[in-house]
Amino acid sequence: SSGINAEYGGLSLYRPLPLSPHVFGLGPYIRLHHFLNAGNLTDTAGELFRENRVSVGAGLIFKVGNVMKMEINYTVPLRFDRGGDHVNHGLQFGIGVNFM
Repeated sequence: SSGINAEYGGLSLYRPLPLSPHVFGLGPYIRLHHFLNAGNLTDTAGELFRENRVSVGAGLIFKVGNVMKMEINYTVPLRFDRGGDHVNHGLQFGIGVNFM
């Protein structure tokens, strides 16, 4: 069979900043984010669950209006293929848009 098999799972925890929500008026717009992600992409179904990559991290999520969020996260890969993966731990920036 030709094709790609993908598997992904994750756990994310969001919580308010450990500050009063009234400090600088930013409490409602910023959240702490902790996560664990695991997944794999392979061309054989037998390797799908054996070769998972796993990473953990934490960061801040900034709410921009009702349709957009920006994230800055520090991510650490825990499990990866030392021979084939290009590993880059450190700060990552992301933007998400809610269309619904």
